[in-house]
Amino acid sequence: MSKIAAVTGATGFVGKHMVRHLAARGYTVRALTRKPQPSLESVDWIEGGFHDSDALTKLVAGADVIFHIAGAIKARNFQEFAAINRDSVSALLDAIPAKRPKPHFVLLSSLAARERHLSPYAESKRQGEEILFDHAPQDLNWSIIRAPAVYGPGDYEILKLFKSLKWGFSLVPGSRNNRTSLIFVEDLVTAMTECANCENVFFKILDVDDSTEGGYSLQEIFATASEIMNRRAVKLTAGRKSLKLFAHTNKFMSRIFGYVPMVSPEKVNELCHPDWRCRDEHIKNFIAWEPKIRLNKGLEICFRWYREENLL
Repeated sequence: MSKIAAVTGATGFVGKHMVRHLAARGYTVRALTRKPQPSLESVDWIEGGFHDSDALTKLVAGADVIFHIAGAIKARNFQEFAAINRDSVSALLDAIPAKRPKPHFVLLSSLAARERHLSPYAESKRQGEEILFDHAPQDLNWSIIRAPAVYGPGDYEILKLFKSLKWGFSLVPGSRNNRTSLIFVEDLVTAMTECANCENVFFKILDVDDSTEGGYSLQEIFATASEIMNRRAVKLTAGRKSLKLFAHTNKFMSRIFGYVPMVSPEKVNELCHPDWRCRDEHIKNFIAWEPKIRLNKGLEICFRWYREENLL
């Protein structure tokens, strides 16, 4: 019989890639969704949310591994972030049967969790981690994977970078010398899959990236994208003060027009943080996995996908 993988966040950017990857690897996939989804081979869609205990029980019953990928990256306040990034962990733990063999719980977290003081998002991710390592049953194996920025086909954040270059400018937040690690989405889901029921990663918090020593400067990322597009662009740097002004205005307007702001004053703290490099225990030291996609190839793949989808 094939192994059963329970997946949250299955309709999001990373989750979609994870579901396809697991199905291709022979898993029977149970995927949580808030609305009906097109049928996929080897995928059983479970309709419900994290407040639906019956749906969560169906999701995890008999599962060999839980990939908890769902996460909120924008919200109006800390409580909205915490409802997904923290409380969902508690809800899944409550749904796991007490007496049956328990699944391996793999939580996809973020490097932001190590800098919890920066923003409500970062604090909520850290609290989600703490729920797992402080409150999981003693006989539940768990792993926490802290990812940096994730990109690949289907990612609309990198699309914004290419669009700005198409318009003839590149806007770098904070400083061009700020550094970040990156991970291509297919490398990420492959690494997470290799973690499933691997004793080497039990009870560990692990970083994951494309193994580029020292990560990338923001200037390098923009320059690589510009070279791929064969576009020369005016390079602009948005400092903390100007970004804060925009963010406060954006937050004010969001209250008037009822949208959830992506760029908030707290988000600016994340954007301007100088060091988002992986520097703690790395996942590649514990599993049989090596990343395949570095920045140049990854951005080329993204660029081709955006063109094929008529987004550029």
